[in-house]
Amino acid sequence: MKSMLINLISINKKLKNIYELKSLSTFIMV
Repeated sequence: MKSMLINLISINKKLKNIYELKSLSTFIMV
């Protein structure tokens, strides 16, 4: 159960990183 929670947190961080990269790249493109 605890490892599942850690997995969710790490996935959330990865998604956040990807989202920030995308927004940064769109900002650069504009």
